[in-house]
Amino acid sequence: MRIIEGKLEEELLRIALLRSPHEAVGLILSNNEVIELPNHSSEANAQFEVHREDIVEALSGKDLLDIVFWHSHPSGGIGPSRVDIQQRTPFPHHLVIAIDQGAIVSSWY
Repeated sequence: MRIIEGKLEEELLRIALLRSPHEAVGLILSNNEVIELPNHSSEANAQFEVHREDIVEALSGKDLLDIVFWHSHPSGGIGPSRVDIQQRTPFPHHLVIAIDQGAIVSSWY
């Protein structure tokens, strides 16, 4: 697991706040590049939905080692929800970032 701090933390917080009250979703590459993916959920304030083709397009030509799948909980819910666990992607590392008093609290699952 990587440490979420510095520029990586700032970028995740920026995206999460920009998309709030909707959940933001994306990938973190091995070089700490953050890629935001579209949230296609009709209930984006409570969940996310990502299309496979968006992931394939975002990863085209990228290093596929050590990818982290992340999403935000703008309401501050710490840790993965039951739905998050049920809809876990094939990526080995998943991160939930909850927004708490202008900072993020990260939870791995």
